[in-house]
This record gives sequence, structure tokens and C-alpha cells, in this order.
Amino acid sequence: MKHAMKSMMKRVLIFMVLLGLDSAIAAELQISLPEPEWLLAPVSQPLTQREAGLQPREQGLATRLSPLLTAADYPAALKVIEAEIDPDSLNPYAKFSPGLNFVIGQILLATEQTDRAEAALLAALQQLPDFVRAHQALGLLYLRAERYVKAREHISKAATLGGTNAALFGYLGYVNQQTNNFWGAIGAYQQALMLEHDNRQWQQGLLYALMETRQFGSALALVDELLALNDSEPGLWLYRARIALQMEDDELALTSLELAIRLGDTTLANLQACAQLHLRIGSMPRAIELLKASLVAGVDYNYIDQILAFLIPQEQWAYAGELLAGVRQDWSRLSVQEKSQVLNREASLALADGRQTDALAALQQAIELDPGNAEALLQLAGVYAKDRRYIQAELLYQRASAHDSAKERALLGNAQLAIDQVDYPRALSLLREVSGRNPARVDLRENIRLLENLVTTGQNTRRDAP
Repeated sequence: MKHAMKSMMKRVLIFMVLLGLDSAIAAELQISLPEPEWLLAPVSQPLTQREAGLQPREQGLATRLSPLLTAADYPAALKVIEAEIDPDSLNPYAKFSPGLNFVIGQILLATEQTDRAEAALLAALQQLPDFVRAHQALGLLYLRAERYVKAREHISKAATLGGTNAALFGYLGYVNQQTNNFWGAIGAYQQALMLEHDNRQWQQGLLYALMETRQFGSALALVDELLALNDSEPGLWLYRARIALQMEDDELALTSLELAIRLGDTTLANLQACAQLHLRIGSMPRAIELLKASLVAGVDYNYIDQILAFLIPQEQWAYAGELLAGVRQDWSRLSVQEKSQVLNREASLALADGRQTDALAALQQAIELDPGNAEALLQLAGVYAKDRRYIQAELLYQRASAHDSAKERALLGNAQLAIDQVDYPRALSLLREVSGRNPARVDLRENIRLLENLVTTGQNTRRDAP
């Protein structure tokens, strides 16, 4: 009977499941792209007398304005205009022709008097609703003010009325983009590029819109076309990397990121993304090199800790040690909790190297710094359990079980302690608790069944004893 109990006992083995160790490399990669630079230049400059189509009664005023506009002396031109405006009038622009109101609006825009410019341009459109250039100017005014719905209304109207310059369609693409009408943005940008094929503004807008509509093949073709013209711009390689990730082409993404980094991009998110890609393909040396560079750039230690949580279970001790050495160089910058995490990781390396005394010292210091460090509590409990210091181990598991992230592992650890001490009823109770909390742990069913047999056999043995 005793032999049967020992046989069953050997088959009961509790594994401490480490959760989420590869989260640092399995998580979605984030690539930081350069912010687009939009230069919202006027669609047209203030009109001269010949271009404005002024009425005969306005020719004297036009004669005085013409040299000032030619010299771009807009403050002086504004003084001339203001001398003609009745400040007490409810509609001071009503007496001017649409052409002159357009000129006035442009002058006011040039002198950054936006509200007055809007009034002048609206007056021009009230007099002449199909005034294409007034719609263009008013659309740009609203665009600069980030009133995108109004901007689209006037820019679209200008296009409908026959406006055909590249800037008009480019700005229409931009306002469509800002209002999340990405399909409309694509059409407008393509029209702008037909008229001005090398305009970087419209190229970057089209690229952004293609990515937003998940047309990754077209986006990649556009980026490659731009790189053929200029392959020394890091931003284009970053766009290529982002597109490649969306297409699940890690190799292309990695190559593109590496080129961006070699061309001078040191953005923290991109260093991390490149490191994660190297981890995915098993290129540890380059991954560690990049991660150490990210430490210099000021990376959050919690990110490095996720990488360590991936390296240590895979017994990548040397690489984990390199990272920890890099962290140690900036020890004073770490919070108390982060220092406790570092000590916990250093203890793992010490245990792997057979330096149990160093490991114990590191774990005790980690817990002293942060009594709530559940990982350190679990690891120290495991060390004590291995040394058959069961009481200390059980107390540590109980402390760790107060943390949701460690609850299951702490219960399993205490269950293993109970098995080691031949306390099968307690072990069975603990495993049932774990199974009740996490029904997905089907791997425990066999252990529970074996322990139930052991408990039953033990009870029968005691009843049969003389």
C-alpha cells in the first residue's frame, strides 16, 4: 500500500506557470512617424488693378493700391483701404465691388486680421456667388482656423466652379483628411499630383490617406517611388517599416527600420520596435545593442523588464546580464519599485550561476525596498522551498497571494509545499481553489484526480491500521 502511495505521489507535479513572458515581443509594434509639415500658403496673391476687375468708380483707389501691392506693403495698402471704409456702417464692404472686396480680403489676410478678412470675402460672395477665387481664399482662411467643414464647403465649391490649380485640390485633400473622409482625400491628392507631381505636401497626404484606408500595396509602391528619388530621408524608411508591419512582413519592416536608424533616427519607440523585431527573429546581439541604446535615450524601465522576463526563462543569461548592467549605470534615476524589480532579475541570474547566497541577498533587498514586489516574493519562496525551509516559503507565498497577478502561482507554490510535506488534503484543497478560480487550467485535472486517490488511500490506510 505504501509503495502504491509513493508511486502516485511521484506522478503529482505542480508547474509554476509563468504568464506573459513573451508579451514584449508579441505585442503590437509601435513605429513613430515624423509629423507631416503642412505649408498652407495662399492659393493666390492679392490681385492687382488689372486682375481684380474693379468698377470704373474704383480706378482711383486701384491706382493708389497698385504700387503698394506690387511691393507687398500690405500695412500701407490697408491704411488706404481703411480711409475708404465707414466704420459706423453695418456692412462696410457693401459699397465695394466683388473684385475689390476680394482684394481687401487678401490684404486683411496678409495683415492677419482674420475676422475682417472673412467679412470682406463673404461680402464678395454675396455679390457674386460663383466667384471662384473668393471661394478659394475663404476656404483657406477656414482651413487655417481649423474649421474644416466650412473649409471643405468653399474649396469644393471652387473646384466645382472650375478651379483647376494643384493647391486647390491639395487643400481639398487635406480638409477631407482632417474630417476623416480618406477616400475623398485620396481622389483630391491624386488630382493635385497630376498637376504638380513632385509636391511633397500632396505626396505625404496621399501616403497617409492610403494607409488609413489600408491600401498598403499602393502605399508601399508610393513610398518606394519616393525612395527612388531620395533614399536618404529617414521618415520615408519609417513609413515603409510601418506599412510592412501592417502587411505582416517583419523582414521588410526590420530592414526599413535599420536604414532609418542608420540615417539618424533615434526615436525611442523606433529603437524599441527594431529591437523587438530582432528578438522575434532571434537576432539577440543586435536586439540587446538597440535596447542598451534605448536606455541611453531614457526608456521606461518597465519596458526593459518585459524584455528581461522574455530572456531569463529562455536562459539567455549573458544578454540579460548586459541589459541589467546598462540599467545599473542609471541606478539613481530608477524608482524604489524599479530598483526592486532589478534586484529580482539579478537574483534570477545569480541562481542560474549557482550563486545562491547572492540571490538570497538580492531578493531580500528587493522585498525590503518594495514589500509588494510579488515576483520577488514568489522567487524567494521558491528558493526557501528548495532548501526545505517550508515555513518561510509558505509565509512568502501567502504574502504573494494578496496580489492578483501572483495569486494563482502562489496557490500552486503552496500546493507544492503541501505535497513535499505529504499533506495531500491541503494540496488537494489548494489545487481545487486554483481550478475554481481558473477553469481553463485543464492541466490540473489529472493532478487533482491523483491527489483525490492519495487522500482516499491514506484515509483507508488509517482505518485499516491496527
